[in-house]
Amino acid sequence: MIRLVCYVLVVGLFSACQREEVKHRPVEEFNEVRIMTYNIFYNTSNDQTLEVLRETGADIIGLQEASPSRIAQLGRDLRYYHYSFSKTSANQNNEDTGILSRFPITEYFENGVLVKVNPTLEIALFTVHLLPYPYEPYDFRDGKIQTAEQAIASATMNRLPGIESVVEEINNAFADGYTVFLTGDFNEPSHLDWTSVTAGNQMHFGKVVEWPVSKQITGTGLIDAYRTKFSDAANFPGNTWT
Repeated sequence: MIRLVCYVLVVGLFSACQREEVKHRPVEEFNEVRIMTYNIFYNTSNDQTLEVLRETGADIIGLQEASPSRIAQLGRDLRYYHYSFSKTSANQNNEDTGILSRFPITEYFENGVLVKVNPTLEIALFTVHLLPYPYEPYDFRDGKIQTAEQAIASATMNRLPGIESVVEEINNAFADGYTVFLTGDFNEPSHLDWTSVTAGNQMHFGKVVEWPVSKQITGTGLIDAYRTKFSDAANFPGNTWT
C-alpha cells in the first residue's frame, strides 16, 4: 500500500560504496555516496538497527521514528555525524526524525542539512515524517471513501501542508546549486504507483489517484529513485506496509 520512498535528483554519478571498502579512506577520496531512508520503528533495538545500517553500508541515512537519544547513540556506535530535528510541519514531534552521516554536516535547515562529501561536493539532504492518519488506502478498504477525488481532498487537507515548507527549502537548495536528496516516511502512496496500469490489474482498489504529496515533490524536479529503477509499478509495487 505504501512505500517509504526516497526521491533523488541525480547530478553526476552516485553508486554504492561498501562500508568495509571505504572506512579507512580519507574523506577527500569520496566521490560516490550511498544514501538510505529508514523508518526504524520505535521498538526496534539499537543492536538490530546497527546490524541493518552496517550491512547496507549506507553513508548517509535519513531516519524516522528515532528519538534524539537513539540517533546520538547510533551516531556514536557508527562513528558518524548525527543531527535530530525538532517538531516542524513535516515532522510531528521532537522524538522522530534525524540524519546520520559519514561526512561532516556543515549547515542545518528546518528539515534538512548540508553534508560535505569531499572538498568539491556538498549535498543537501532532507528527511520528513508526515501525518499517518487519515490513511486513505485504509479508508478505501473500509468504505469511508469511494473516489479518487475524495482521497485527494483528504490528503491535500492533512499532509500537503506538511510538505510545502520542505519543498520551499528544496527549491532554495536547488537555486544555490546543490544536489538534493529527500528521504522520509510520507504516509501517503505515490501517484507513480496508483496508475491506470495498476488499476487495470485490480491493484490499489482499482483506483487511479494523483496523490498530492508525491506530485508536489516531483514538481520540484526530484526523481523517484525506486520508480526510476523499477518503472513497472504493476510488477514491482515496492510495498513495505500492510
